[in-house]
Amino acid sequence: MLGTFSYSRYNVQCRSVEQSKTSVEKAKQSLEQANNDLTADMKQAVTARQEAERRRKVADTQLQEIGVRLAETEAKSTELTEKANKLQVWIKALFL
Repeated sequence: MLGTFSYSRYNVQCRSVEQSKTSVEKAKQSLEQANNDLTADMKQAVTARQEAERRRKVADTQLQEIGVRLAETEAKSTELTEKANKLQVWIKALFL
């Protein structure tokens, strides 16, 4: 009878160990999947950040180019306004 009790107890412990092992394996798989998901999310975030940085640099370059063109246009406008004023003065002097 003592042998049966020990055997029975041993079986219960074995089942308990097996259940624990199964539970640990499921938790491990779940954690591995979560890790894979987070890694993929991180890669997407890094790619998105790099793309945003690239776009920002392109926008900065375009803004600088527009600033240069604006300055050139303003200078040309000032030059043409001065020429127009000189021509008006010259025309008035001709007809006076």
